Amino acid sequence: MMELEDIQHYLLTRPHATIAQYNFITFQNAEAGRKWVGALSEIVGNAKTVMAASETDMRWVSLAFTFNGL
Repeated sequence: MMELEDIQHYLLTRPHATIAQYNFITFQNAEAGRKWVGALSEIVGNAKTVMAASETDMRWVSLAFTFNGL
């Protein structure tokens, strides 16, 4: 069974986002990309933290990959 901490929030919840920002990033160096994703993984919103968040603290980071990005 997966723990809520291991599931990105948007798979189980739908936050009412009033503003969104989408960034498309390409890395020429695979190691630099892995390092960036590793650092970002510390702040990606998971289902447990988003479900417990108050209405005043509704900012989350989500991360997705293209097929080629994997």
